[in-house]
Amino acid sequence: MPDKNVLEPGTIPEGHRSNFHQMLKAASNGHLGLVQCTRKSDGKSVTVICIITPVEGGGADFVPLAELFSEKTPFDQWEPPPESLSSVN
Repeated sequence: MPDKNVLEPGTIPEGHRSNFHQMLKAASNGHLGLVQCTRKSDGKSVTVICIITPVEGGGADFVPLAELFSEKTPFDQWEPPPESLSSVN
């Protein structure tokens, strides 16, 4: 029986797909932005891509989607999927 916590190569979890589509929708509505946040695990200041939803009466709600890489060359950390698995999902 396959381990539910191990993804097959090329498998993108449905929750990630949903977040991506929400991000595209927010971008088209002008509700996507970069927010400077503090990472709870180490207190480091990081830049996060967020959906920003205006709140009636002022202010906004922020939904964090992704943290931007702070490394000089993030390409050194990951290998692209094999050509046979490369696809836009």
